[in-house]
Amino acid sequence: MARTCKTLFPVLALGLAAYILLAPRGLAPLLSLNRYALLCVQSGSMAPALPVHAVITVDRQQAFPLNRGDIITYRSGDGRLITHRVVGAGFDGAFYYITKGDANLSTDPYPVRENDIFGRVIFVTPPKLAAFIRFLSSPTASRTVALLFLLVFLRSFSRRRA
Repeated sequence: MARTCKTLFPVLALGLAAYILLAPRGLAPLLSLNRYALLCVQSGSMAPALPVHAVITVDRQQAFPLNRGDIITYRSGDGRLITHRVVGAGFDGAFYYITKGDANLSTDPYPVRENDIFGRVIFVTPPKLAAFIRFLSSPTASRTVALLFLLVFLRSFSRRRA
């Protein structure tokens, strides 16, 4: 058991360090895998369902058609990712969706086409977990974890040689 922990800890530390160092900063997804992406909410347009700074998990394998009430993330005309709720749908030769932020008074100005949909929100982190995830993706945490990993690795390496 002790041998497994000594081997497993550096591997986990390396994985965490790689995540923190390689995770994009700012408005880009925090982490994007083939099917899932972690995004940080940047505005209050979906409050209280999605508070500012919450981290959401988006399933990128869309299952069409979407339902009224689904929360989706889509690319706007200028390429930004926007996360709003589906409030309606239509068909004009192709399916489109009408979206609206929960805190907004009116629907979004343009319908969302299927090919603009990034994915469907499937999970919202609790506020304290979101704060921890945001901290992990900060430059301070990146440097701290990288330094800790280096120290653990060097200590582990020096013990093996002795």
